Amino acid sequence: MLCLLCLRAAAQGGKLIILVEETPYTNETYYSLEGDAKPFDAIKKEWDAGKNVVSAKRGPFGWFFVSAKNTPYSGQGYNYNTTKQIKRDIDQKAQEGRFLSSLGFSDVAVGKLMWLAVYSKRPQWSGQVSAQLKTGGIAKWAEKKAAEGYRITALGGYLKWIVTACKGTGIRRQRIEVYSSPEEMLEDMGYKWEQGYSVQLAECNVKGTCVVVYCTWEDGHIPRQRLKVCSTAEEAKAFIAENTGNGRQITQLGGSYLEGIYANYSKQERRSMIMNDLTGIASSTTQLASEIQANKRGGGGTVTDTGGDTGGGSSGGGASQASYQSTYDRFADNAESTYKSLKSHDWGSKAASLKKSIRAAQKNMRETRLNALKHGYTLKQSPYETISF
Repeated sequence: MLCLLCLRAAAQGGKLIILVEETPYTNETYYSLEGDAKPFDAIKKEWDAGKNVVSAKRGPFGWFFVSAKNTPYSGQGYNYNTTKQIKRDIDQKAQEGRFLSSLGFSDVAVGKLMWLAVYSKRPQWSGQVSAQLKTGGIAKWAEKKAAEGYRITALGGYLKWIVTACKGTGIRRQRIEVYSSPEEMLEDMGYKWEQGYSVQLAECNVKGTCVVVYCTWEDGHIPRQRLKVCSTAEEAKAFIAENTGNGRQITQLGGSYLEGIYANYSKQERRSMIMNDLTGIASSTTQLASEIQANKRGGGGTVTDTGGDTGGGSSGGGASQASYQSTYDRFADNAESTYKSLKSHDWGSKAASLKKSIRAAQKNMRETRLNALKHGYTLKQSPYETISF
C-alpha cells in the first residue's frame, strides 16, 4: 500500500495546462510529441516557416508546444541543458537582448535535471533578473522585485522553480497564488477573474503544486480567457479544437512531468522527497485505519480507488457527498467536452482516441457514483454518463 501511495504522489505533477484567450496571433499551430521525443526539429521547422514559439512544456504525454505568427516574439533561440547551465544562460542571453519567454522542465539525465529554455527579443523589455526559488519564496521575491519596477515574465518548476522578471512589460499589478492541486487552483481562479485579474502564467511542478501569476494590465484590457488542465493528449486536442479560432488562440502552456520521481537523485534529494510523501502517506493510512475500524463496527462500505485517465479516480470511503459530486462532475465535464468535439469535427482516424477518452470518463463517472451510493450518497447524474456515440 505504501508503494502505491508513493507512486500516486509522484504522478500528481503529470498535467498540461492550456490557456486560451483573445489575441492578435495568427497561423497558430501546435505539436504534441509522444513519449520522450524532443521538439528540437519541430521548433526549427516552425522558425523556417516564419513563426515563433509561443510556449513549450513537457506534459504527461510528451512535449507539447505552440507556435504562431504576429506574436510579440522575434529573434528566437533555444537551449536544452542542466539547471546550472540554464540559469547561467538566462542571465547571459538577457545581456545580449534575448529574454526568457518559455521554460519547461524536461527530465533527468545522468543525475542532472534538464530544461528547455526559449529566448526571444522583446523590444519593450529590459533588465531581466532571475532566481531559483522554493515555492514559498516566489511571492516574496516577486514583491521585492516589484518595488524595483520588475514584473514576473517566465516561470518553470521541478520541485524548486526558476523565475525571471523584467521591466517594461506593460503589467500594472501582479498577484502570486500557490495551490496544493490543480483542483484547488481551478476553484479559486474563478474568484480572481471576478476581481478583475487575468491569468498571466499558470504552472504545475512534478509534485502537483500549482503556482499562478495573476495580473492587471496598464492599458486596462481584460482578455476573455479559458483554461484547461489536461491529463491526456486527446483531452488537450479536444479542448483546443473547441475553444480556439475567431480571435482566440493559445497564449501560454504550463505543467511538467517526471516518470519515476526517485530515479537518479542524490541521497539528500531522495530523503527530502520521501519525507514529503511519507507525511501524506501517514495521513492516508490514518484515514484508512479509521475507515476499516468503522467497517468492523458495521458502518460504511469498502474503500476503493479505481484510477482513471484524469488522474482522479473514484473517491475513498471517507469522502463527503460534495467531494464525490465534485469528482463525478470533473469526469462529466471531460466527457461532455470530448463528446462535443467528436461530433463537431471530422477527426478521421483520430476519432477512436476521442471515443476511448469518452468511455474512460463514463467508466469513472459510473464507478464514482456507485461508490458514493455505497456510502449513502445519491449523486446528480450527467446525461453524458450513458450517452451513445
